[in-house]
Amino acid sequence: MQPLLIVSLVLTVLALILSAWNFWSARRNLAWIQKLFTETGHEQFGEVLLSHQRQLRRDQESLKALDERLKQVEGQSVFLLNQVGLVRYNPFSDSGGNMSFSLALINDNGDGAIITGLHSREGMRMYSKSVKNYKSDQVLTDEEIEAVDRARRGNKS
Repeated sequence: MQPLLIVSLVLTVLALILSAWNFWSARRNLAWIQKLFTETGHEQFGEVLLSHQRQLRRDQESLKALDERLKQVEGQSVFLLNQVGLVRYNPFSDSGGNMSFSLALINDNGDGAIITGLHSREGMRMYSKSVKNYKSDQVLTDEEIEAVDRARRGNKS
């Protein structure tokens, strides 16, 4: 046999094997695509794409609404009294225990209030003082200053 004939015969066999493999691969992919579309309830590829496009549009609108709501909540969170400092103490020698307290309630801007409760044998008195930028126009006791400092540090003693 001639070498040219042998080479062409080998190439023909390789081409047949490659064609068979391509045919089998295409059939497998077609079966997978048909299964995908029949399981989604749509028979045509265009319907599936339109359905996904509509769902994507709804999701984008929902995300936009959620983003707007998040910005609104973030704007309001500046006013939340989220920094809290509590100091319990005994201001009088005639009563036992740390029944008195100073509570600082402050927002992220350093604004808020201090509530102080003084407990004695005769009764209890409560006072409040305003806070602006972690300072007060009224004179603060040492315990009230400590409560503001604790609130500012995040209640770390």
